Amino acid sequence: GIVSNDCILCTNTSTLDIDEIGGVVTNPGRTMGMHFFSPANVMRLVENIHCSHTSPSTISAVTAHTKRIGKVGVLVGNCDGFVGNRMVAPYTGEACFLLEEGASVQDVDGAVVDLGMAIGPFTMGDIAGNDIGYLIRKEKGWVEGGAGDMRYTDLPDELVTRFGRIGQKAGKGWYDYDPEVGKGRVGLASEEVEAWLEGERGGCKDWSERDLVERSLFPLVNEGFKILEEGICDRPEHIDIIYIYGYGWPVWRGGPMWWADQQVGLEHVLEMTTKYHEKYQNDWWKPSQLLVDLVADKKGVYEWANEKAKARSKL
Repeated sequence: GIVSNDCILCTNTSTLDIDEIGGVVTNPGRTMGMHFFSPANVMRLVENIHCSHTSPSTISAVTAHTKRIGKVGVLVGNCDGFVGNRMVAPYTGEACFLLEEGASVQDVDGAVVDLGMAIGPFTMGDIAGNDIGYLIRKEKGWVEGGAGDMRYTDLPDELVTRFGRIGQKAGKGWYDYDPEVGKGRVGLASEEVEAWLEGERGGCKDWSERDLVERSLFPLVNEGFKILEEGICDRPEHIDIIYIYGYGWPVWRGGPMWWADQQVGLEHVLEMTTKYHEKYQNDWWKPSQLLVDLVADKKGVYEWANEKAKARSKL
């Protein structure tokens, strides 16, 4: 072979199944993921993904390497999107539904930025490249056939295929970009996008900033509870670290799980996710069973995590 049987094999994928990769590798225990966040020379976060094959020695070596190169590593399990991107999918999806319901690109981005986020979902899409998300959806068969029983909007698909607005690298995405303004990195309101969206809107609603924040971020938080419930991530603060270091979540709000638990209140999160699930039926609005149980038990998610850790230490 090209490398020795004890050489650690790490993939930087954000979408490929690491269990599947490990399944065809000699000595699969050496297989793992290191998901760097772009731009990797700036963003400190690395999701270190173990799969069902990964050995403890591989986890230890990758964790040490992450520290050695000056990154903040979080150990997570293997699932579609891992932790960060799995949670961001309902966030960006719901943001697009808000456009259909009368909000503007600037309304949605502005609401979460006012909350303290570094950037909103549409600026994030333009920076990452709207074509990347389109290709992922196409590979999943969503572009041609929708997302099964899931409510689906084709707005981000049309943005790419009809208008070629793939983001900052093309000088146009959800926003326009002028090389003379902020070196082409400052989003400017697009007349083309606004005229197009005006024809796509099913109605016009006067959205409050609180509505926009809750519609955008509560699905993300709910997905975080599902990730904890499934054991993909051990503790809520690990999710908080991922979002602070990888997605520009404001440190002073403590991460999405802390924000929901300590600042919003889990009762309100459950109330609104239940309400929106009844209205829209999307899976990302279906309340996590962990969230339901915590509210019923009048318990916070950090208290739950600490109790679980104590129980494990006694084994």
